[in-house]
Amino acid sequence: MEKTTAELASELSRAKDFERFKQNNAGEFKTPTPMDYLLELLNAKNIKHTDATEKANISDSYGRRLFNGTLAPGRDHLLRYALAGNLTFDETQTLLKYGKHAALYARDERDQVIIFAIQRHKSALEANIMLQDLGLNPLFNNKE
Repeated sequence: MEKTTAELASELSRAKDFERFKQNNAGEFKTPTPMDYLLELLNAKNIKHTDATEKANISDSYGRRLFNGTLAPGRDHLLRYALAGNLTFDETQTLLKYGKHAALYARDERDQVIIFAIQRHKSALEANIMLQDLGLNPLFNNKE
C-alpha cells in the first residue's frame, strides 16, 4: 500500500538512519514524469494527446518531442496543456510539481489570471488573450 506524503514525512522526522529509511521506503519514491502524468490525466478524460497539443497551440513535432522525453516541458508548456486538457487546479499544481516548476501562486498577478482561467475552463488561447490584455507575459506568441 502506498504511503501518503505526510506518513513519509513523519517517518523521516523520526528516522535515526537515513539509509535505513531510504531502504525501507524504496518503493515510495517513484515520481512520474510530468508528461506521463499528463498523459494519464488526458486518457482519463478521453482526450488524445495530439488534440491537447493542438489546443495548447503547440506544433505536432514539438509536442511529440515533449511526450517522448526528448525535450523537457517548461512551466508555460505545462500550463498550456493544463488548459487544453481541462485539468483541475489541483491536477495542474501536481503537473507543475512533477515538472519541477513553481506552483501557481495566487499573489502573483500573472498566476492569478491563469488560475482564473483554469477554474473557469478557459482555453489556452482565451487565457493568453486575457494575459495580453492585462499587459502580462503571454503563455505563447506563436506555435512552437
